[in-house]
Amino acid sequence: MYTFLTGGADVGKSQALKALYNALLRYYSSQPGSDPDDTHILLMAPTGKAAYGIKGSTIHSALLIPTSEGFHYKALTSDKLNSLRVKLRNLKIIFIDEIFMVGNGMLTFIDKRLQQIMGSKNIFGGVSIIAVGDIFQLKPVFDGWIFNDLTHDYGPLASNLWKDHFMAFELTEIMRQKHEQSFPQLLNRLREGNQTDDD
Repeated sequence: MYTFLTGGADVGKSQALKALYNALLRYYSSQPGSDPDDTHILLMAPTGKAAYGIKGSTIHSALLIPTSEGFHYKALTSDKLNSLRVKLRNLKIIFIDEIFMVGNGMLTFIDKRLQQIMGSKNIFGGVSIIAVGDIFQLKPVFDGWIFNDLTHDYGPLASNLWKDHFMAFELTEIMRQKHEQSFPQLLNRLREGNQTDDD
């Protein structure tokens, strides 16, 4: 399952992420023989600030992705790989917040890293991904938009993981300021470039 949850300002993307995470945590914890130390779900984000906001980890720290080598994939050493395999052996789902700060090169790196960790050639090593974010964000730093085809390192024949596998769901109802919707509506018009003369 590869899902993309999106929407404009104040529609409840963060709350939906928390609700899904907590429901899945309860589900996996209630399974017979479940070990409380097992990691079934990872919460990740591309920056420290975004990771802190969801009480998760940065993508780089969670998957031991070096920050200094660009997007040229380098497999983990056997020691690091074994350590991650022990920690993530029961991993089922990853939430990635602020997905549009993740570029197409980084998404491909995540795919290859998960294949190595899980010992599987399936997309993302067979781990489900729930990506959350707003398409009207700044472009990823030193990377292409996640929905564009790769133009470096992996070549023109590389598949586009985002276009080929992710299904989008858009939240549209403003939740945070239900009784005063004029300001969130203004923000959404601005983000889309559809502001009116009155704005």
